[in-house]
Amino acid sequence: MGMEEGELVRRTRFKRIAVGVTVVVLTFLAVLRFLDLAARRERVVAAGDARVLNLTHILARYVIEAFAASDATLRQLTVLNVRLGGPGAPDAEWQPPLAAAQAGISSVGSISVMDREGIIRHSTLPGLIGQSRREEFMFRTLRTDTTVRPLISTPFPALFNPVGGFVIPIGRRLVDAKGNFDGAAIATMFPDSLRDLFGTVDVGRDGMISVLHTSGVVLLRVPSSGNTIGGNAANDPLLVAARQRGTGTFRTEATASRPALRNAVELLEPQSLVVAVSLGEREVLANVNRDALISAVVLGAIAVLAAVTLGAMFRQVDRRAAMLAVAERSQHLEALGRLTGGVAHDFNNLLAVILGYASLIRSDPASPTHEEDQEALGEIRAAATRAAVLTSQLLAFARRQPLQPRRTSFTEIVRQMESMLLRAVGEDVTLRLNLGEAGQVKVDPVQLDTAILNLVVNARHAMPKGGLLVIETGRVFLDDHYVRGNPEATRGPYAFVTVADTGTGIAPEVLTRVFEPFFTTKPTGEGTGLGLSMVYGFVRQSGGHARVYSEVGHGTTVKLYFPLVEGEETQEFKVRTDAVPRGAGEVILLTEDDRALRSGASRMLESLGYRVLAARDGPTALALAQREPRIDLLFTDVVLPGSMSGLELAAELKRRRPEVPALFTSGYSLEIIQHRTAVAELHLLAKPYDQDTLARAVKQAMDARE
Repeated sequence: MGMEEGELVRRTRFKRIAVGVTVVVLTFLAVLRFLDLAARRERVVAAGDARVLNLTHILARYVIEAFAASDATLRQLTVLNVRLGGPGAPDAEWQPPLAAAQAGISSVGSISVMDREGIIRHSTLPGLIGQSRREEFMFRTLRTDTTVRPLISTPFPALFNPVGGFVIPIGRRLVDAKGNFDGAAIATMFPDSLRDLFGTVDVGRDGMISVLHTSGVVLLRVPSSGNTIGGNAANDPLLVAARQRGTGTFRTEATASRPALRNAVELLEPQSLVVAVSLGEREVLANVNRDALISAVVLGAIAVLAAVTLGAMFRQVDRRAAMLAVAERSQHLEALGRLTGGVAHDFNNLLAVILGYASLIRSDPASPTHEEDQEALGEIRAAATRAAVLTSQLLAFARRQPLQPRRTSFTEIVRQMESMLLRAVGEDVTLRLNLGEAGQVKVDPVQLDTAILNLVVNARHAMPKGGLLVIETGRVFLDDHYVRGNPEATRGPYAFVTVADTGTGIAPEVLTRVFEPFFTTKPTGEGTGLGLSMVYGFVRQSGGHARVYSEVGHGTTVKLYFPLVEGEETQEFKVRTDAVPRGAGEVILLTEDDRALRSGASRMLESLGYRVLAARDGPTALALAQREPRIDLLFTDVVLPGSMSGLELAAELKRRRPEVPALFTSGYSLEIIQHRTAVAELHLLAKPYDQDTLARAVKQAMDARE
């Protein structure tokens, strides 16, 4: 138990380390990718901010140029004012140059000339002539402001424009020949004229271009779902940011009606305008977000692949541990079998003597007739009888388990064991397979697996510092010359498997004893000395021959020979490919005392389409059968706890329900069960079993009743 617990601890530690390393590696990859994406996101955001700022600057220059064209016309009018003698000149002299100026600039709505009293004297819109603008902000500012610059005022509705909208007034101060204030020239500009150019700028699905007046009026938004010109922009984040920083970039958070935006603004102070460009943040980061999603999917796939790989590796580790445990238990059982068989045999002889003499004394007429003496003789006989029963049980334990031979290919066996053998030899030992066509032999494949694993483990122990391990399969004919030197062999064709190592080798005085039970060259407490003896016994029981070649310092070669099966149809040792039979709601009464195995068998049967009634012993199974009107199969372990075995359970259920067939399962072989119970025919599923094997066994047992 101590060795099993130690092996379990080692396997658990190995699994924890493997899982820990995998988690660390995956975490490292995830963190590394996260940092890379974070750095890339910062770079993309910086590039997006630079792009939006450049677009804003370019569009602001265009807006300036658009207003500059209108201002150029006003500058020409200031020169014309001196030449014509001021706003008081006849309208016939002012109209031609005003009309020509308006025709030259498509974005201008109207051009008007006011005298020094603020009265409109001339205009391209006749309806404006005679109106007073004396109290308006623009006239009052131009009258008092002597600086030579255009003045842009607050937008107002285009009352005389047939399409409506807003216009932005642009004015210049008029002076006479002496430089005195002589009135004002006013042009109105349609901001919507900028839309054609702005519409060619790609700002994406969520982006937007805005032109705002510093007074808090929206002049233009592109694209726009409606006419936003003239809307209130006093609290617009773009205008607030322009007032605070003049020119720069910033981010606005997402709202219910608007996604997160990367914005840039530029304040045009002489024109009292703000130009802003906004780009949708999710579009700016589209490639980064896509790569993040791909990375998440890839990391998830790697995690799943790692989990599957670890699961497969852990299954191999568990399988190897199970194989090693089987080999170790086989060695111990072999030793216990020999010891128990010998002791039980001798003890049985002694009991026969005791029982014989006790019978003679009791039947001898001259023997004591006292009641006490007769009672003592009876106790002696009873005790001896009970001891005889005990020795019979010990002898039953000492019997060898019958083999289950079938056609087997050495090449296929070794090929299927390769991954497990690689783990068994360790990283410091190189495993090389030379797999030739060995032909077919009739052996127990499970015992052959165990024998090869035993030889590989011995070879690994012989190479503590690493080395080369070669496994070779093939066929050979053992002739008379070989048989004369090896009396155990017989002449004929053989398949062979060779396990050769470059280890420490075996001394000549030891070589002749390697197959003896309990003989070992390992230190005390390491090994039982039964590994090679078990291999030898298996080979001999299979009609084969074993041979060991070794030299100290050069390594050891073990060859196992098995008679070839000739003249029969070849059946490769491979997985069956026919369809797995399934149930259609049939009821199976499952009886198994091992809780884990009972649960696993129930799940496998239910997944195959059967309904399962599970019990841990015979009486519980019979109670379930009493309540269940339909039972299609009894699936029971042979050995059950309590007084009722699986065979007795089947017999009792058969008495109550003759139509119910039985399928037995056991770790014992069919031959041993039949020998112990004298049952001629029964359906047996050997433990352990997988779902496919279980499905076929259940189907076969059910079909047999028909």
